[in-house]
Amino acid sequence: FLKSRFDGNERVVVAQHDIHDVFVCPRSNQPVDTVVCINVLEHIQDDEKALAAMGASLDEHGHLLLLVPAHPWPYGSVDEGVGHCRRHTKNELIHKLSRVGFQIVRCSAFNPVGIVGWWWQGKVLKRRSLESWQTRLFDQMVPWLKRIPFLRGGWIGLSWIVVASKTKA
Repeated sequence: FLKSRFDGNERVVVAQHDIHDVFVCPRSNQPVDTVVCINVLEHIQDDEKALAAMGASLDEHGHLLLLVPAHPWPYGSVDEGVGHCRRHTKNELIHKLSRVGFQIVRCSAFNPVGIVGWWWQGKVLKRRSLESWQTRLFDQMVPWLKRIPFLRGGWIGLSWIVVASKTKA
């Protein structure tokens, strides 16, 4: 899907890649300016090694855009069912990123409503996955939910959204 979506866009490279290895742009044989990592890091045992490789893949002013599961307490059977190794505390994530040379530009919680359903399905009902109708219903609710200011994120949410820089912001 991504290859067809960005076909012809010279600014975007879509490539299959081992997350533990340094990535070099196949077009220019140079580091890249941005790495986007969405819902991947939680599946990697050695996530700090993967973060270090992402940092090494960036040019000197590069940025990492990261989305990972937030808060360990809702970790349950759904996480196990989809292959998650962990959910992150904010401090743990910031420390890992700092140790491999990133400065945090922004780290905020995302999807505070979704964490309730995730917890209910994985901790209370002990389900190993979400039903497709549940995710479709939630997707239909998002345009309405995002209009409610206190639901736009903050300290609690299903995921952390992180923007990190190789240089001070």
